[in-house]
Amino acid sequence: MIMNLAYLKQHLWALTITLFVVLLLPGRVNALDPTEFFRQGSIYLEQGKLGPAIVAFTEAIQQDASYVEAYNNRALAYYEQGNNDQAQADFLKALELDPDNEIANSNLGILLFEKGDYENAIAYLERAIDTTKQFKPHHAVIFRNLAFVYEKIGIEDKAEISIETALAIERNCNKNISLTGQCSQRSTGRGGIDHVLVLKVWPKK
Repeated sequence: MIMNLAYLKQHLWALTITLFVVLLLPGRVNALDPTEFFRQGSIYLEQGKLGPAIVAFTEAIQQDASYVEAYNNRALAYYEQGNNDQAQADFLKALELDPDNEIANSNLGILLFEKGDYENAIAYLERAIDTTKQFKPHHAVIFRNLAFVYEKIGIEDKAEISIETALAIERNCNKNISLTGQCSQRSTGRGGIDHVLVLKVWPKK
C-alpha cells in the first residue's frame, strides 16, 4: 500500500522536531517547562513556521493542560493553515478555561465572522470588550474589528461608536509603548486590512 505523501511528510516533520529537541538540548529535555515551549512556539508563529509552532504549543499543552495562551496561539497557527475547525476548537477550549479572556474572545469572534456566523461573532467580540477593566493600546484593534462587523451587518450607529472609541484609545496611546509580553497584532492573511487577529506572545529575552 502506498502511503499518502502529505501524511508521511506531516509525521516525518513531527519526528524531526522531536529529534531536534532531543539532540540539541541534551540533559535539558526534562527541564524544559511549558512556558519555554510556549515561547518557542510563539517565535515560530511570528516567523510563519506553522508546523513547528503547532508542535511546540502542543507540547506546552501536554505538560500543562490549563495553558490558555498556548491554546490561543495554537488556534492561530491552525487558522493560518486554513484549519478553521481545529482553530475554533482551541479557541473554545481557551475560553472554557478562562471565559473572560479578551484575546481568545476577540479571535473567536473574527473566526466566526469569517464563517458567516455574525450573531455569535458579535457576541464574542462584545465580550472581549465587556471583560476589559482598563483599555490598553491593543483594545483599539478589538474595537475596530467590532466596528467592521457592525458595519457589515448594517448596525451603523454601533459601528460609529466603536470607531470613535478606537480612535480615542489610539490618541491616548504612547506610540513608543512596547507591547512585548502583552499582545501583538497579526494580520489574518485573508480579507485584506479589514480586520486583524490579536495574539498573545511570550516576552522575548
